Amino acid sequence: MKKYIFFLSFVIIFLQFDAAYAQDTPVRIKNFVSKNKVYIGERLNYRLLIRSPKTTQVKLPKFGIYLGDFQIKKSYVGESTFFWQKNTKVILVLNSLTVGENKIPQLEIGYKDAGKDTWAVLKTQDFKIEVMDIIIPKAFSIMPQAGPIGIWHIYGFVIGGVFFIILLCALSFLAFLIIKSIKNRPIQQLGADELALKTLSQLEASYSNKNSSEKDYYSAIVDVLREYLERRYNINASKMTTQQFTQAIAKIRDIKQDYKKPIIEFLNTKDKIRFAGEDISQGATKPLLAFVRQFILGSRESA
Repeated sequence: MKKYIFFLSFVIIFLQFDAAYAQDTPVRIKNFVSKNKVYIGERLNYRLLIRSPKTTQVKLPKFGIYLGDFQIKKSYVGESTFFWQKNTKVILVLNSLTVGENKIPQLEIGYKDAGKDTWAVLKTQDFKIEVMDIIIPKAFSIMPQAGPIGIWHIYGFVIGGVFFIILLCALSFLAFLIIKSIKNRPIQQLGADELALKTLSQLEASYSNKNSSEKDYYSAIVDVLREYLERRYNINASKMTTQQFTQAIAKIRDIKQDYKKPIIEFLNTKDKIRFAGEDISQGATKPLLAFVRQFILGSRESA
């Protein structure tokens, strides 16, 4: 009894499936879409099923890039046989491009029975699809959907940006210190005597090529002498008056007495030129320059 019930159910399902093809012809077609509403950019499936006798030739339309208002992204065509029938299946994956009412037009399916020369035509059903302009993520989407941004995501971006700015400032400051140290690093550390002799040569060349006053030249030479004494004998004379400086010189044993008296006279003369406007005799700079050179060379040899 159960066998008869199963067989009867199979016959009913087969007849219902066969009734879905509404044409009273040897060739029957059915087409349908997966949905009537989609969002812009969302895909839908278009299916076309053709049932025909084995001996009947079926001619499908040539599909290009578009099907009506939709773009064809993928296509599949397959055939199968079942006893005396041939089943042709067409699947098109369509992509919506414009918002609003989009149309899928009728398709013309040609067929020719065995022994006939003329082709007959059947037309499929057309469809109107509503395309909306907001994409809502679906569960079947192949792309993973990220959740909403939490407060810790925002804090992470802010903290990362702050650390990046701090690192950039630190690197900039380090580069500044390196450049500054390179600029301030002396190419060659000269001794007190070498620096003084070099400065005297520069002064001599400079004043011989310019019409400068004798008093300025005299004062510049005395300044070289004072700087040499400070460096050579470690005198901290930055806050000393000329009188205090000469008293410090008088106490230095390494300076010969023959040098101390002229040195003190030259220092006092410079003060008189600077503060009292006293004039000096013509040609007074030459013996001063010779004395300073001789004193530097002599004190260097005894160092």
